[in-house]
Amino acid sequence: MGKINFALSLLFLSSVKAFAINFEVNEQGYCPGIKVSLATTVEIVNPIDENSLEYRLCERMFPDHKNRKSIQSNKYGVPSNVQNYDAPVIRNSESFSLSHVNLSKRVNVHISKDGHYPVFSEDFLGQQYGFDYYKDINLSYDFLLESNDWDGIYELNRQAANVWKTVLSMSDLHHDYDSLKNAYIFDKKLHSKRSGRKEIDELIFNYQKSVLDFLSSSGVRYTYGASLISEFHPFFMQTIIEFYSESFISSLIDKRRIKDADLYSYSKILYASLFVNEKYDKKVREIFQISSNAYQHFEYQAGILSLINMAVANKNCFQLGLKPELSRSIISSMNNYLYSTEISNIFKNTQGNLSLNCGKTELMGRKVHSILYNAAYKYFEKDILIPFRKKAVKLFKKTDWAGY
Repeated sequence: MGKINFALSLLFLSSVKAFAINFEVNEQGYCPGIKVSLATTVEIVNPIDENSLEYRLCERMFPDHKNRKSIQSNKYGVPSNVQNYDAPVIRNSESFSLSHVNLSKRVNVHISKDGHYPVFSEDFLGQQYGFDYYKDINLSYDFLLESNDWDGIYELNRQAANVWKTVLSMSDLHHDYDSLKNAYIFDKKLHSKRSGRKEIDELIFNYQKSVLDFLSSSGVRYTYGASLISEFHPFFMQTIIEFYSESFISSLIDKRRIKDADLYSYSKILYASLFVNEKYDKKVREIFQISSNAYQHFEYQAGILSLINMAVANKNCFQLGLKPELSRSIISSMNNYLYSTEISNIFKNTQGNLSLNCGKTELMGRKVHSILYNAAYKYFEKDILIPFRKKAVKLFKKTDWAGY
């Protein structure tokens, strides 16, 4: 019985009826591999990455690929009982490290009082990243402390815990978090009565608006994946990923946006918004003649990108929204090649960290994953991306945000 790569396994699985799929389960209950026995008597054996959702959750990550509704089923995907719905904590250590992917190379980010501030060239139009791309990063703890309003980020996560718990208590249709999160994401009723639905909608709207206001006013900055929050609350990240899904371009469905956008100028302004550098901010406003209101929108997008980068650099992939298996697909679907080199590299780093801590989902890789949890899924736009985008657009329209 020979091993064949995943590309060939896709070919077999699409053309031959499988009669047995067996997961190799170790003593910890994880799945290091999968065997697929086919009617042709061919046995396909594929190893599963230890860092992947598939390794940790086994058959829950393999819904019936012939049934689109499987995506919405409580039987599949990340269950709520492995997610932390309690309020997060702020790190009290001035020294810690994390793994980080820079242009497909894995490096370490070391945070300490003896670390360094990023160094940029005087010409902000250059492609400086602050540190050498291919070496470990020794980042100053003081830089990390100064880069963001960590108390504000913590407070939004604390509120997320309260809001999500309150929504569950208010709903008369959903009595557990698994049922609730599927209903929320796929726009099902959260209460049997209109008055009840209105109260829940207002609670969620007020929270989302608080997140939007924070992002557009405080300027969350890029920190190479480092965070002073131990981990983010799934509902906070759900809101961030909804914003992300609408704010950045997917070549799959955004052809008009690509055509109309000046992505070169956009990339330069967004890059300047990502870092704590007064000279950059001043110069970019002068060169591109950006008004304060317009620049606020770039700071909002920079904040989203920075928070996503922090989340995917954390080994706890379960914090990536209410359904991390769908968030993984959305984050990996945004096209880094559309932007200039600086922003393209930030996207590559984000998606590299996502693969490192949540598992790879490349179709032609040998790693095993379900096509339903992939951006190449035939109904990815309709079944996954649009439900996330609709929530962001609804909020933007109600708040008259950025011309919506």
